[in-house]
Amino acid sequence: MDKRLRDLMMMILMKQTEEFDMMLYMVKTDILMLVAEIEVCDKTADDVDKL
Repeated sequence: MDKRLRDLMMMILMKQTEEFDMMLYMVKTDILMLVAEIEVCDKTADDVDKL
């Protein structure tokens, strides 16, 4: 395989890996935010139930 072609393929693979990692990070962050919101809502609902 031509060295330039191999280098280009490696660059594309690295870029796709970085984009995938960023997407995973965003999904994890969204899930953590959702869990935090649910916990806050549960506490708020519990406080309302106590009244």
